[in-house]
Amino acid sequence: MARASGLLCTAFVLAGCGGEETRGVALAPVPLPAGACPGSSAVRQVVVKVLGDFPPTEDTAMASPISGMATSRTIPTGTRVLTVEGLGDRGELVAMGRSAELTLAGGDAPAARRVPILYAAPRAGCPTMTPVGGPRAQHTATLLEGGGVLIAGGITLINNEERLATESELYQPAEARFVRGPDLYRRDPLIGHSATRLSDGRVLVFGGEKAAYQLVAADGLSAEPPSFLAGSEQRAYHGAVALPGGRALLLGGCREVDQSHACRAGTALDTTVRFDPATGALEAGPRLLVARIEPEVVLRADGLLVVAGGHDDAGAPLDSAELVDPSAASATALPGAGAGRLVAALGGGVLSVGGPRGTARREATLRSLGAPALALGELGEARGGHAVVALEDGSVLVSGGLDAAAAARPEVAELELWRPGGGRFEPLRATMSHRREHTATRLSDGSVLLVGGRDPTPGAGARVRADAEVLVLTLASPYMNLPPLSFGATPPELAVARPPADVRSGPARLHLAAGDAAWLAGPSYAEVTLSARLQASGRVALLLARSDEAHWVRVELEAGQPVLLTRHAPGAADSTLCTGRVAPALDGPPLELTVQHRGGNLRVTAGSELLSCRATLGRGGVGAEALTGSMDLTQLGADR
Repeated sequence: MARASGLLCTAFVLAGCGGEETRGVALAPVPLPAGACPGSSAVRQVVVKVLGDFPPTEDTAMASPISGMATSRTIPTGTRVLTVEGLGDRGELVAMGRSAELTLAGGDAPAARRVPILYAAPRAGCPTMTPVGGPRAQHTATLLEGGGVLIAGGITLINNEERLATESELYQPAEARFVRGPDLYRRDPLIGHSATRLSDGRVLVFGGEKAAYQLVAADGLSAEPPSFLAGSEQRAYHGAVALPGGRALLLGGCREVDQSHACRAGTALDTTVRFDPATGALEAGPRLLVARIEPEVVLRADGLLVVAGGHDDAGAPLDSAELVDPSAASATALPGAGAGRLVAALGGGVLSVGGPRGTARREATLRSLGAPALALGELGEARGGHAVVALEDGSVLVSGGLDAAAAARPEVAELELWRPGGGRFEPLRATMSHRREHTATRLSDGSVLLVGGRDPTPGAGARVRADAEVLVLTLASPYMNLPPLSFGATPPELAVARPPADVRSGPARLHLAAGDAAWLAGPSYAEVTLSARLQASGRVALLLARSDEAHWVRVELEAGQPVLLTRHAPGAADSTLCTGRVAPALDGPPLELTVQHRGGNLRVTAGSELLSCRATLGRGGVGAEALTGSMDLTQLGADR
């Protein structure tokens, strides 16, 4: 193991914040193969920071020579994330890592809390301590509630012949190891299935070559026995997404699989079903506009689904997209949304990148909430069979893939990164292996796990891989002191993305029609200041503490009515937190508002009026919504 990692493994302490209760912790580096991950041996000084629901001060960071990490203090129990930066001789960053989100017990705990840290050189593809138990391609990778990753099904190699995988595996990030997972489908071959984490933490494995489903425990260590369905309910190569209340929506795919393990001609599906694992009941959902095999599906911040791409019954790629309301009877067309790999973008929109599996393309499209589709700058290289994953800071990582038309160099190994502030893709030089048809999963500590896939050579005979890599690309977390988020000179298509930090003013650029909402992905702090400058007609609102579709707080504004603060929670009527006395003018000069939550106090400044009430809010996102009228925002920002 690298020298820096070994010396990182130590108990350490930072002073408490404002007399808070404290707790001892011990940093434990995630083990990586000796000499396989460059950079950390050049560390000369280590900086450890604690982040949480408190402002950063000198007491929340500690720098020391690499040989002097140990101290005799503890950290505040309000700490939520620990970051570690390794600096070289000239102060340059040569290694970094952060913890997953923490919940610390009180200071009377008998022993220091062990906190794993994947500590590695930035942008270095570090091999995991053990490879996957067997080669994998076309598998599923599902992030578990406890931070592990369930690897299920797909294609493997047995005696150098391609076969279907019959075993699942569990990636344990604290040890960078793969271990045997639970038996699925009685160890029958598994491909074309979906594996979806439900709202209760369990994973629903559904369909594939059998009309069956199985529920895996939230920790991934065990599974209930499989349940088998009627043959008419078989669904393979479909999309799946978790719904509130523990249910799932299954979309498209096909109803029969042939001997080559592909969808049988003439069996593509344009139907969807809502599945309730508590009862095993399947209920017809909204019908798709087009039958889609292997569709891309992303849940937007407003609860609607973007369904795009895939291929038709003849295997031709589909270039269309549609918007699906899980509670409606049918879908609606979504022009210009893109048909590549989909990923949720900062602010609740959807980013389409490259082409579907087997089709290499360079285009990328951003579809923000309440805005038309925006064609982004092209990828540096055409990609098919690539993977996309959203990072904690709102950027999107594109890895691997294949451009079969580029005979001289068909492999696409270079990473590309889309940053919402710049709105374009940038090459990201990194040391990593060439692969396609792999999975990329963002782990709880913000790092990215790349698993399996094929060698990037054209044709179905490309070698199936058994290796896996982890990459540390950012230290971002919801608790970092991010720059204020605001609109202004940002084009409307990028209105829900984070613009450059110096954008603070400009003409009204963001228009919300009745029913539209604009969500900022962060900072998602329990203590936050939300600022806005707006004009409106009808009833509109600023939003904060939105942790999911059922929990939020509204600052409601309506012409002729005083400001109203309400809280929404499931199973209860909206509660009023406080009411103003003055009806602010909304259709004249832009109204300036500030909403501040500190220490259980909620203060709202609307023009010349100040409201104050007691309210302890949960941690969540912030934004704006046009309820019955329209809203024009010159600025919408948030900061700690």
